Parts: sequence; C-alpha cells; structure tokens
Amino acid sequence: MSGSAPCPLRGARMTLKAAMITRIGKRDSVVRRAAARLVSRAVMPLFFMALRQDADVWNHRRFVAPPHLARGDGRIGPFRRWADQFYRRAPEAAPMKNQP
Repeated sequence: MSGSAPCPLRGARMTLKAAMITRIGKRDSVVRRAAARLVSRAVMPLFFMALRQDADVWNHRRFVAPPHLARGDGRIGPFRRWADQFYRRAPEAAPMKNQP
C-alpha cells in the first residue's frame, strides 16, 4: 500500500510526503522481509514516476465553477455539495451607502 500527503507551504508551493507499506504473508521471516524490500524497490520508482506526471496537471490546474463532470463520475454531485462547506469564501463586501 502506498500513500501520499500534500502539505502546503507558502503561496502555491507544497511538499509531498510519500510512504509505502508492504506486507507479504502473516508470519515474519527473513525471506518475507527480503521479498517485501524487493517489491518496495520495484514499485516505488513507478509511484514517483506517476507523481512526476501528476505534477504537470497540478501546475496547470484552475478552478472551474461549476466543475465539469466527466463520463463515469457517477454520483459525485452530493459529495461535492458536502465538501463545499470546507472551502473558504471571500467575505462579501458591505453594501455601499450613499454619502452626503
């Protein structure tokens, strides 16, 4: 299993932390630990290659409201409405008063 967690820095910069857990079999042994290391060493370069490809998408992203749906997105609408509560909104400007 592998995972990554983007951590925002300043401005548009971020750091990405990645980890991998490999479990082979139920009992611990020298052979299984060696096999887990080999699997990790084979898979991690592929994982990082995919991350580098994703960086092109991240560097050219833009917010689209309402977001476009792609075929196969399924019932993403209810999830998006739920997730919307976590986005910061710009404060609404106070109505301008007529000055004398």
